[in-house]
Amino acid sequence: MKKILVLLTASLVLSTGLRADDSFFTSGFEDSESEDFGFGDSAFGDSAFGDENTAAVEVNGGVTTSVRAFASEDARDDMADREAGLDQMETSIAANLSFTYEGSDFKVVTDVDITPEMTGSERDSVVTVNEAYGQYFGEKMNFEAGYMKVVWGKADEFHVVDVLNSVNLSEFLIPDYMEMIDPELMLKVNVPLGMSGMLELAYVPTLTPYSYAEAGIWQPLNTKVELPATLQAIASQTAAAIYAQTGAVVTPSITALAGSDINTFDYGQGAMHYTSTAGGLDYGFTYYYGYNKLPSFNYAFDGVDTINYWFEYDPMQTFGVEAACILAEFNLKGEFACNLTEDFDGNKTDVHNNSIKWVAGFDRDIPVSNLNINIQEAGTLTLNSNEIGLGDIEYDEDKEYTENLLIFAVSDKYLHEKLEAELITFYHFEDSDYGIYPSIEYSPVDDFTLGMAARFFGGDEDTLFGQYDENDFVEFTVSYNF
Repeated sequence: MKKILVLLTASLVLSTGLRADDSFFTSGFEDSESEDFGFGDSAFGDSAFGDENTAAVEVNGGVTTSVRAFASEDARDDMADREAGLDQMETSIAANLSFTYEGSDFKVVTDVDITPEMTGSERDSVVTVNEAYGQYFGEKMNFEAGYMKVVWGKADEFHVVDVLNSVNLSEFLIPDYMEMIDPELMLKVNVPLGMSGMLELAYVPTLTPYSYAEAGIWQPLNTKVELPATLQAIASQTAAAIYAQTGAVVTPSITALAGSDINTFDYGQGAMHYTSTAGGLDYGFTYYYGYNKLPSFNYAFDGVDTINYWFEYDPMQTFGVEAACILAEFNLKGEFACNLTEDFDGNKTDVHNNSIKWVAGFDRDIPVSNLNINIQEAGTLTLNSNEIGLGDIEYDEDKEYTENLLIFAVSDKYLHEKLEAELITFYHFEDSDYGIYPSIEYSPVDDFTLGMAARFFGGDEDTLFGQYDENDFVEFTVSYNF
């Protein structure tokens, strides 16, 4: 089950310079070097108002209402049973508001979600900040600071060189990458180099780890099973060692200790991203010096009767490369990353091993209707796996230290592009488990959308997708935007 966390995070770090409304099937190469870094005409500059000092506020937003019906066999059997533990229906409503204020040499962006909640008889709302940052446009560079989502990499909705933001898997794998990553407080400088080059320098002052559901139906199985079993094994081994040495019978108690405070400058991170174009090839390089966003498990015996355990986040460097080009009408794209920890020999039980990760694939428009197909393969290889033994945080009882995931996506548009259907399928090679995500959206008029989406999971109960086999659902949404 250890491999579930590995694949869910480092491998599932899920575009080609995504905007918030991009789909899985974005074609072309709208990567970071093609974004507006503030060196061109302002969106609210003199071309619109006749005065370069004029500033304006753009307000956008929307409201989405959804009804989710669980479709597993257990959910169907529990219908009309108020004593059943699994809720068959979930309803939610969320509002989004975004404000963009842009002057001649600066811009301020705020984007928030407002989600009403009901707790007993009390009504409340949760405000989630998606982004809140300012950007200054200088003559030779621009400067950004605030709460941001920054996507690095050429692949579609799936990245291994995107190192700045943390991934939120509180509802497992969401097909929209921008929805799945958490914003991060950071400082960022963008410097154009040459005709097409762009150098991005980023500093993240504190560490935000990957997050998972800590309870409920989306809690990963290994967080329910593996840690208690590991602690019990450690206690048994410790008791046996004490008995062998002293003859004393001891049942060690287990105490959780707090790890280091990661919300401090001690856990600051720095990163560099350079992208450019040459001869039809879009390419880029990434370097990151910071910390592994996956925790390491540490424990110690106090020499008497207590085993203390805690979690730490170990230093890590990432070297990444990305590339994209068009060949025979195929949009080829790929990313490769090497993650280096302090466990170069692979024999430190409380530190993650070095690893390499990759994602590669293509998308292509098919001359039938508006059909587009997108195929990618993502993988992870843990290095020095021959040094991994029982008690190592990387240990896998099946001795499988590779992970490979195939992502196949197909989409089409009808009725003058008012109706869009898409299907995303994930297949996990090592365990033969899978996820199937169909969806359809109909927009009869601008800014109004009716949608239906579903998620179906299959495989053994201790696999990446199979652990959520009872969470199959169909969801209906109504969205208004302005």
